[in-house]
Amino acid sequence: MHLIKKRKAWVVGLVSLIIPGLGHLYVGNLKKALLILPTFISICFLLGLFNWLSTFYGIIIYSITFIGLLIFTVIDPIKIARHQGEYQLKSYNRWYVYVLYYITIIIMLMLASENGIFGYKYKIASKSMLPTLENGDLILSDNDSSDLKFGDVVIFKYPNFEKNPAYVNVAYVKRIIAVPGDTINYNNDQLTINGVKAKYKKLNLYQNNSNNLEYKTEKINNKSYGILLHKNLSSTVNTTVPDDQYFVMGDNRAKSFDSRSWGFLPKENILGKATYIWFSNDTKRIGEKINQ
Repeated sequence: MHLIKKRKAWVVGLVSLIIPGLGHLYVGNLKKALLILPTFISICFLLGLFNWLSTFYGIIIYSITFIGLLIFTVIDPIKIARHQGEYQLKSYNRWYVYVLYYITIIIMLMLASENGIFGYKYKIASKSMLPTLENGDLILSDNDSSDLKFGDVVIFKYPNFEKNPAYVNVAYVKRIIAVPGDTINYNNDQLTINGVKAKYKKLNLYQNNSNNLEYKTEKINNKSYGILLHKNLSSTVNTTVPDDQYFVMGDNRAKSFDSRSWGFLPKENILGKATYIWFSNDTKRIGEKINQ
């Protein structure tokens, strides 16, 4: 092995920013290089195991962990480089080893992301769920489609999405209004489930809509949430939900394309339940729980 000049701190910092752990590999600390990513993935896996990455505070923990790890992976190898004298090249100080390390990390991150370890994030791109979700909101979702009940806000694939290329990579969000076996009647904006009528309370004018929309709370089965109605845009539904199907509607009843138009939502199409708003233009709503 040949002696070379000491590693330059700025080069170490740069490669560390590009790929965490690569700086440690570059300065000859193989153990730390191999421990950094598994440590990060393990923390994310534990957060995902307990479904914390679908919560606002879970994202905060994740962000602090990521930033802390990134700072360590940059500062620590820079300190090592500055205190090193002449450096003797190791057997792994080869460009193809660096490339292999890079590829390995990318693959691990892709696998982690593909399996939902980092949680699921969506951006609201319509007004169909006003006032609960606003256009532009960034929300979190779990991947749990079990134990679905009335009032749950769910993320799903449009029924028969595979037959229409426009729907293949698009996820939708609505509220479950009726579950398998329920009889639903919706007439003149009055919801009735299994003979039980929803109760309504009129609220002040919703700030993001015109005077033609009524802002109310809809309460049934001890579940209450806000809805928007338009007296001239009502619809009528009278049906019973079959097995493994759900009836969903947007909270903005006047401007929602939902089960009233395209029918029941198959359980297999449901990707998970919306959990938290993790970013919104209305900062007061950041961290707000969606399914309460």
